[in-house]
Amino acid sequence: MWDHLPRRVSFSPPTAFCTALELISFAFAFELAVGYLSDNFLHFALGLLSRAHAKAQGVPQTVEITKVDVQKVAAGYRASKVIGSSVLNEANETIGKIDDLLVTRDGKEPYAVLSIGGFLGMGTHMVVVRYDSLKFADNKIVLPGGTKDGLKMLPTFQYSKE
Repeated sequence: MWDHLPRRVSFSPPTAFCTALELISFAFAFELAVGYLSDNFLHFALGLLSRAHAKAQGVPQTVEITKVDVQKVAAGYRASKVIGSSVLNEANETIGKIDDLLVTRDGKEPYAVLSIGGFLGMGTHMVVVRYDSLKFADNKIVLPGGTKDGLKMLPTFQYSKE
């Protein structure tokens, strides 16, 4: 009955402080050394993983997850579609184009980089406006109170070298 077992099998048993993956590795190595994988191995491995807590450097990690209304988000605008879009004023005049979208380093304040004037990329003046100052309606992006001259008076924007 035990003829298929190797003559000598040595393992270091897992310590009390090992991770779920170490336990699974130990069990897998033992099952292989014995010469077969039991039906219970998969159940054992999945059970350990389902009960394991994510740890890095021995410190428990927590991540706050907020429920998102996916229907509302899916009906929104992709950044890839917003970038390159014309920005209009209330008189339906084009006053610029969205060149890029930026977020502050803390990730809390979004901004739109607008290119003003120029032709084929020559003579373009880049400025930044708060993203929440833009209004999205009827597949148009409107900057209420915005004019080309008003935007040209804003400081020129240059990307950070970092």
